[in-house]
Amino acid sequence: MTNAPTNARRPVNMTDYNIDPRGIEVTFGFRFTEGDDVHFQMHHENLTQVIGLLRAIAFEAAEVRFRHPQTPRAEVEQMVNNPVIGVDFTPDSAGRTAILRAGLQTGAEGRLQLPYELLVELQQGLPALLDEMRRRQEKAPAA
Repeated sequence: MTNAPTNARRPVNMTDYNIDPRGIEVTFGFRFTEGDDVHFQMHHENLTQVIGLLRAIAFEAAEVRFRHPQTPRAEVEQMVNNPVIGVDFTPDSAGRTAILRAGLQTGAEGRLQLPYELLVELQQGLPALLDEMRRRQEKAPAA
């Protein structure tokens, strides 16, 4: 166990969130077993920083678990094999880039900002990639 502060609390759920009409200010919160909610309001850029920090902490904790000899083998395998299970594209208002959000099996989310030109390259390369994958699937023994 870490040397947590004596006033550390463990949230049991998230509260509803809100985003202002321009997408600048966000509010969200945590629910605790004691029945109270703690809400936060912040600028979207600050939220991005907080998420980045939390993601870095989660990745570091995963690395510690990955190296620890008592971590169950199944968890290690899940860390190594973490496929994308869903994607969503959102174009920017000018149509110059799109955000690709990729949901991962572990529940984490990857986000990439892709310029239009790269998306065109992906579109052009996908038919050949899919044909090659299909060819390999047909050759592979049934699982």
